[in-house]
Amino acid sequence: MRKFHYLESRAIIRYFAEKYKDQGTDLLGKTIEERGLVEQWLEVEAHNFHPPINNLVINVLFAPLTGAPSD
Repeated sequence: MRKFHYLESRAIIRYFAEKYKDQGTDLLGKTIEERGLVEQWLEVEAHNFHPPINNLVINVLFAPLTGAPSD
């Protein structure tokens, strides 16, 4: 069996959504229009929500764990 290693979170969720789409809700959309909307909102999340949340997680969660100063 071939092993895959995905490092990017959106690639990981797309992989699992596609792999298991027949076992529940098709999270990527049943039509090309629905898929387009899903992709649109994944891009909105990536460019508008991820950057500030990433900074927050680094400062609140990881800085104390590593002893680094948090902002």
